[in-house]
Amino acid sequence: MTSPRIAEHHVRGLRDIRAIMNSMKTLAYLETQKLSRIVPAQRAVTEQLDIAALDLLAHHPHILPYGIPPQHIWIVLGTERGFCGNLNQQLLERLTRESDGHPARGGRTILVGHKLHSAFRDVGNPLVVLVDGAGIAEETPDVLNRIVDELERLRSSHEPATVSAIFFDSEGELGVKRLLPPFADLDLQQGKRSHGPLLNLAPEDLLLDLTDQYLFSSLFEILYGSLLTENRRRVSHLGDAVRHLDQRCLELTHQANALRQEQTTEEIEVLLLSAGSTGGKRKLATRTKWRKES
Repeated sequence: MTSPRIAEHHVRGLRDIRAIMNSMKTLAYLETQKLSRIVPAQRAVTEQLDIAALDLLAHHPHILPYGIPPQHIWIVLGTERGFCGNLNQQLLERLTRESDGHPARGGRTILVGHKLHSAFRDVGNPLVVLVDGAGIAEETPDVLNRIVDELERLRSSHEPATVSAIFFDSEGELGVKRLLPPFADLDLQQGKRSHGPLLNLAPEDLLLDLTDQYLFSSLFEILYGSLLTENRRRVSHLGDAVRHLDQRCLELTHQANALRQEQTTEEIEVLLLSAGSTGGKRKLATRTKWRKES
């Protein structure tokens, strides 16, 4: 039988774990509050670039590159930390579907996030690049620079490629977005106006500048949105874990109290039995002494 002391020791251990998880949940919640303000602002920047590109391309459609490069570079935005469910497994499953059954068959792949690296089975594949992800919003610019550096390295050492991202957006939806070539999904007829935009640069040069800005803005939006979903999932999972630990602590506390009560009852019974036995011996000794005296 478990002793009350052992049960109480388990309760103290679970409470220590609960305190750690609760702190992690609080930090994740604070991160979601911060990112909830950043994501809409970054999305607005990307939308303004779409509007500017639409205005330009509606009057200069000939500057758009024709055709889609046959090679493909996939950027998969996973999680840097744990306690966020099966996000990384879902991302890898989507990558497998998008790349015809094998992550490297459809081109080269950039996996972002330490936990995503752990979930990936084919780690030694030379066509797969591993990049550390962001744990907090302030680390996002460094992650973006590492992704862009890898993109430049891959694109300079190989023929032109289409670049697409697989990620969870800020609403928690798993999606795919093509980043390069840019603006291919714009409806140019919608942006057609009677007068073209006034330009200080040649249309081709302006499109190159817009492309660079669009790539950075889109990656920022994707990274911030992915990190927001990661932290929301972490808050949810850690909240469930904390509630489970609270329930377990309550059960163990009740068990310890019951065991202590049972132990106390047994001690009282032993004392009563001892007292009864001692009292009987005293009576017998008294009777024997009285008979001798008589």
